[in-house]
Amino acid sequence: MVVYAEANHGRWIVNCPNCNSADLLRVWARFTCQECHRIYNIIVPENKNEIDKVLNLRPNATNRNWTPGETIEMLHLENVLHGVEEI
Repeated sequence: MVVYAEANHGRWIVNCPNCNSADLLRVWARFTCQECHRIYNIIVPENKNEIDKVLNLRPNATNRNWTPGETIEMLHLENVLHGVEEI
């Protein structure tokens, strides 16, 4: 089984689909849930560094979020709509 890494409040995490626990992304290959002990392969976005660059423009870490499926263009648009970037 696989899980997808996501950015949450400026840090990369992995959510357990079995028990809804989460942990920081430490190793990019496998995730062992600390609660239910299930093991998953982790999928990290190929453009993680680019995502980080766009998210790090946001002054408040609580707004530095990304979930699988969001594009770089969507993140830039969110930044523009919140006054973080100019068009």
